[in-house]
Order: sequence, then structure tokens, then C-alpha cells
Amino acid sequence: RFQLDPMGFGKTPGSELYLSKLTETIELPGSMDEGGKGIRNIVAHVDRLSRKFEYCGQAWYQREVVIPEEWEGREIILSLERCHWETAVFVDGEPVATDERLSTPNRFILTKQLTPGLHTLTLCVDNRLKYPMDQWNHGTTEYTQTNWNGVVGRMELIAKPSCYIGKMDIYPNLEAKKVKVCLALHVSGKQAEGELTLRIREKDGKEVCRTVVPVSLSGKDEKIEQELALGRDMKLWDEFSPALYDLTATLATEAGEDTCTSVFGMRHVEQGRHHIRVNGRDIHLRGVLDCCVFPLTGYPATDVKEWKRIFNTVKDYGMNHVRFHSWCPPEAAFDAADELGLYLQVELPMWIKDVGQYPARRDFFEKEMYAILDEYGNHPSFILFCNGNENEGNFAVLEDLVKKGQARDNRRLYSASTARTHVKSDQYYASHVAANVGEKNKRWITVYEGKPSTDWDRSEESAIDVPVIAHETGQRCMYPNFEEMKKYTGVLEPRNFKVYQDRLAKNGMLHQAGEFFRATGAHTVLQYKEVNEALLRTSTSGGFQLLGLSDFPGQGSAFVGILDAFWESKGLVTPEKYRESCAPIVLLARLQKRAYTNAETFTAKMGIYHFGPEAIRKGLLTWQLESESGEIAASGKQFGLVVDPVKDIEKRPAMQQLLTSVRNYVASDRFAPTVTLQLYELDALFDYNKIRETETRSDEAVKQLLNQ
Repeated sequence: RFQLDPMGFGKTPGSELYLSKLTETIELPGSMDEGGKGIRNIVAHVDRLSRKFEYCGQAWYQREVVIPEEWEGREIILSLERCHWETAVFVDGEPVATDERLSTPNRFILTKQLTPGLHTLTLCVDNRLKYPMDQWNHGTTEYTQTNWNGVVGRMELIAKPSCYIGKMDIYPNLEAKKVKVCLALHVSGKQAEGELTLRIREKDGKEVCRTVVPVSLSGKDEKIEQELALGRDMKLWDEFSPALYDLTATLATEAGEDTCTSVFGMRHVEQGRHHIRVNGRDIHLRGVLDCCVFPLTGYPATDVKEWKRIFNTVKDYGMNHVRFHSWCPPEAAFDAADELGLYLQVELPMWIKDVGQYPARRDFFEKEMYAILDEYGNHPSFILFCNGNENEGNFAVLEDLVKKGQARDNRRLYSASTARTHVKSDQYYASHVAANVGEKNKRWITVYEGKPSTDWDRSEESAIDVPVIAHETGQRCMYPNFEEMKKYTGVLEPRNFKVYQDRLAKNGMLHQAGEFFRATGAHTVLQYKEVNEALLRTSTSGGFQLLGLSDFPGQGSAFVGILDAFWESKGLVTPEKYRESCAPIVLLARLQKRAYTNAETFTAKMGIYHFGPEAIRKGLLTWQLESESGEIAASGKQFGLVVDPVKDIEKRPAMQQLLTSVRNYVASDRFAPTVTLQLYELDALFDYNKIRETETRSDEAVKQLLNQ
């Protein structure tokens, strides 16, 4: 049953809706928008998609539940996967509890209220902003996921024994090939004896280890830690080999048996000099933003299948990273990323200009951070946490949150805010501009467009005291594709598209709409190639986060994606073509300019962006220069050498000696330059696994020396 409460009287004496039988009906899980509830909206917003129904305030949901006799004496928990925003629970006309969560499930213990038999369960969900918040953050905004009201995802009443596992954290130790399991046991006031069985399996079901631990519970909540060995065949988790394990903990006492299962991966994240490191190797983040755009529902998907569809698309276009811009996704997103091998950055629903002004709001953010870390902390894909987007104000408050997060869970890296200010506690920093902590000379690290030359990068600008990630790169906008309008069959309508359509018609240019889309789209594809490659050429770059692989239909109708708001292709570029300039391994050319006269000699410096799964050893590089008609103007073969800095670190003295010999030979009178060859010089950055390109010239003798 359902009822609106636009005046907010439902909790006041004399008007208590939780004492009444509600008069309408609605289907849950779902939102009011999907149920056709609220105020019918006929406005055509030009800066966002338009909801068919809008509502902001309290809404009431109610039904009868029957508690079976066998639940007598068990702990009963009401779990609501995602509500928006404050949720109050009433049982049989009595208030029980209130919670406020935007990023994690709401859970209420209803053991005392839900005795065996028939009960009336009533929820009040209030989607009004509880604290002063700017209008932009994607956890609450009207601009992307919408400020919906309802309950989505899993809705459950769960019966547990009086002694049960409340929480399980898994800490991998790659060097020892072990995991430490930390369990929080809930005990409802009685002493109990029993045993705890811990079992780890590979995803195919093969058992890796099992241990049984006797437990003696004193009657109060307790914590247990136990180490488990995975053995020498332990498999690591990363983007190329996302090996997963299942850990099942079973607590058996006189009160009954309780089981808790969690997926985890053996991976270690640490801060390198310029790169984030996973399992002892530098990674480079080729990232996209997820701004919580779900045009059919207006709220985020809670099923793994949909997130796999989105994340497979992300990987198809050569990306290995997703930043959740000022919001945190449901569990299904983490499950999908774990399985597919994607690195996730999760954020609080924070995008505010007056940090530190409201203590109650600050307390909410701290509780929300703890809830996110506790709920999703075991997921190997969850490698980065940030307080939020482009915050301003008292950064001591943001740094305090970072320190508390680091102390609570060290399985990932933390940052105070994307952009604006870099603080000492940052373990990485995503920004448009950057400087070392305390420096005022900030320099641009983000790239928005290409240049007539490709012989440039952001290496000097990106060399700060932590790994730096270029923030919201690209941002190239194109004309809307009016064919997309037919896809909007859900709660949101593209009335902004219609406004632009009408403007074209008024000016006699509607027949050119397709040409405008294709021309601006082609330009966008070229610009993103330039943007991506500039940061692939940047040896000190920790990565980039592209604002728009998919469109961003809020905050100004930003058609910045080569994919539409549904994460589907606009037909502008194939994934295969896009991966030529955005993939784990990319061939790069440094050109001084784009146009040459017939009186000039064309030269190019070639390089390899390599963050693939295996080292590239010695090999033969073949090249050819083709005319537009396909005629081969020039070609050649060259020997090349690339060093794997992880595996070859013990060879550093020999490599330095070799390079010195090559340099001396090239500088001697005996050297007759014939072709251009790229060598890779191991310099002072070698200890941080960096390789810097240097151009030398070689003939047959140098090739022989390289072969040695």
C-alpha cells in the first residue's frame, strides 16, 4: 500500500499515517516515478532530461508480513538495498528506527517487534535534502539519476540465529600467500560454545583451504581474527587476470548455524612515485566517468547483468578504470568489476563549496564513508576512494576524513577531493592542475584538445609528489543525435532534444541535423584520440579520467560521449579503431607538425605505450609509409629492445653499461647514420620502474651490439 505525504504531516500527532491503512498501491522494488506517483510534469528542461512525474518529500509504503513460528528466538533483520534518502520504519503502528543512507543498504533489527504471526510493516521514505548540499552531486542530484523516492534492489526480511556473523573483512597478504580474516560476531546476551569453519574456494568450486576454529562466546559481541594459507598456486587479481576466490565462514552454536560468504581477490594496492601500483607493478589508469545516468529508471541498476553490459563496453573501448563521480554504486557494480577486471574509484555524495560549515553534514559524510568501506571493502576492484568532486572550503575537514578512512581500511588508496587542493594525506590526486603540497605554482595536467604537433606531453607538469590522474579530460561536445529520442521509453523523456529540434526547424535547418551530428561527432573522435595519446606519451602520468565516453545529459545537456546515455554506440567509431589510441599497448608517433612541403624531410619519433600483462622483449620492428592511394613510399626493419622493469631490475648495471657503449659508438667517427632507432634509457627513475624514450641513430654494428 502507498500514500503521498506532500505536507509532511504523516509523523505528527493526530495525522500519523503509520496508524492508518494506506489508500493507494505501488509495486516495490521500484520508484514513485515508475509507479506513476507524484506531480505530473510537462516542463521541457533544456539542461537535463525531464521526469514524467516529480516529487520531493515524504512518501509512505506499507504491507502485512507473516512471521513463521520457526523464526521464534531468531534475530530478524529488515534489509533494504537502496533508499533515497531518509528511511523510517514502523511496526504495528509503533516507531522503530530511522536511518539515512545513500550509498549502502539500510538494515534495521526488528527482533522484538516481529514475533511469529501477522504484522503491519510501514516505511516512510523522505527524499528531501537533509543537509545544505549544492545541487550537483550525483548521489542526490536531479540532473542525472534524479532525486527519486522509493526502494530499489533487494528487499528482505532475514532471520539469523541469536549468535551470527555480523561482518567479515578479508585482508590479502601476497608475500605470505595468506589472507587474514576478521570477523565481528553478534551475540545476543547468552554464553555459547561452538565452532567456526572457514573455507576458501576458487570460482570454479575447487577448495583451496579449510580450517575449523573452536569458539567460546561470553555473551557479548566479539571479534575473531584468523589467517588462512592459499598455497604456492595462489592466483593474483588484476585487470588482465581477475582471479577470484570465495570465502565462506560458518558459525555453528547451540543457537543454530549461520553462514557468511564473500568474494575477494589476492591483490595489493600501493602508492608509487608517479603511478598507482597493483601487485608490485605500475598501472596506468585509462578511465571513464560514471555520473549515475540511467535514463530508463532514473536510479542506478542493482543487477550484475546490467553492470557487466556497461563494464564490458568500457573495456571494449580500451579502458581499465571507472570513476564514480560523487556517488557510490550498488553491490552489483563491484561484483561485475571484480569479475571483469576493472579498477574502481568510489566517492561520497559530496560536491560542496562550503566544507566545514555544518557539523551534522560532516558527521553524515563520516558515517557514509564507514558504511561504504564496511559494505564493499572486500571487493578487489575497489582500489581508490575519494571524498568527492571539486570540493571547496575547509580542507582540514576533508583531510581528517581521509586519515580516518586510511586507519579503518588500508586496502585501497585515498584522496581528499578531486581537484581544488592537494593535501598531505593524499595517496593520489585527480585534478585539472597540480603542484606538490605547499607549492602555489599549479600547472595544467588535464588535456582538453590536441595541437598541430604531437611531440609534446605533460610529463613535467605531472611530476608531483603523488600519482596524479588527469581529471575530466576531453569534454568535447557534439550535436545531439535526434534518432536517439526513440530510446527513451522509461521515466525520463528527452524534451531537451525536442527544444533543439524546434530551434533548428525555426531556422530552416532541421534537414541538416544529421550532418551536424556526424560532422561534430567525427571531430569529437579525433579530439579524443589526441587527448588520450597526449597522456599516453606522458611518462609521469598516473592516468586519466575521460569526462565523456558516454553522454552526460545533466548540468547542461553535455553530449560529450562517443556513446550515448545508454552506453550504446552512436556509430561514430568502432571499439577496434578506438583501441588503436587507447589500450594497454599503443604505438605512438611524435610529429613536429602535420603538414610538410616537398622541400622538407619527414621525420617521426616512434614510441610504445606499454602497460600490458607481459614484458615486450627483443624483437624486429617493421614499418612502412603509405600514400593515400596505398602506394608504399618507404619501409624498413629495425631491431628494438624494451625492458620489463620488474623482471629485469637485477640487470640494471649491465643495461647501463650497454647503453653507455651504444652512446659512445653513436658519438664516434666510426658511426654512419642510416636509420632512426628508438632505444629505451634507464635513468635515475629506474627504481620507480620508469622507462624514458631517447632518440639515437644506429647502423648494422649497433644492431649487433643490441643483440648481444
